[in-house]
Amino acid sequence: MQADDMPDIPTTVQLDKVRLAGGIGSLLGLLWVVWAYTATRGAGSMLVIVTLFCLVGAFYAFIGLGKAPCPDCGMMKSGVGLKHNDSLECVGCGSYYNTRDGEVFATAEDAVETFPAFGTACPKNIEWPAGCCVCQQTVTRTVPITLELEEDSPIAQDMLTRAATLGTFKLVSKRLFEVQIPVCPEHGSDAAELEFRYDEAQLHIRFRSRSYAAAFEEANGPVFWDS
Repeated sequence: MQADDMPDIPTTVQLDKVRLAGGIGSLLGLLWVVWAYTATRGAGSMLVIVTLFCLVGAFYAFIGLGKAPCPDCGMMKSGVGLKHNDSLECVGCGSYYNTRDGEVFATAEDAVETFPAFGTACPKNIEWPAGCCVCQQTVTRTVPITLELEEDSPIAQDMLTRAATLGTFKLVSKRLFEVQIPVCPEHGSDAAELEFRYDEAQLHIRFRSRSYAAAFEEANGPVFWDS
């Protein structure tokens, strides 16, 4: 397909009609519960279950009624706010983008967020880029960040055992990772966070600084936990 034939990528957050329909359906379910409670003059266990299901469904639907297009590849990300979103990550191409008043913008290469937004695979033996992992100023200390696995799995247990023997990670308990991150006096453990991606069977680390995350990825190269 020629470049001129490529469809235009939307530049605004769109209303997610499927999610909206789900929220409305949940609210209608709540109305049915109210009617059933009034008609039966009692709250049986089934009504309680349906009420909880509808409340969770409505909450889940209405907290993120938007879907935002990646400005690079156009893939839609659902479950976002209709107005403001910080450093959304595209699962299609890995780009980051923000929304302001419903408009979509690519995230700046030197962006620093208030939360760890920029992720990359975390190797067994880490090569740390120079400087604090937020501001790249002189490192004066290291602080721990941890991750407790949500479930026992043979893969995760095997990774914990291997990581503990290699020294990059400290095995605090059967279900906990710990990594020491480099920071300056102005920053602490909120500078980064760990996450385990079960679809990849791989540990990832996220930073507040996009440029540091890029430098970390470049310093450590491709990461293959099974190698």
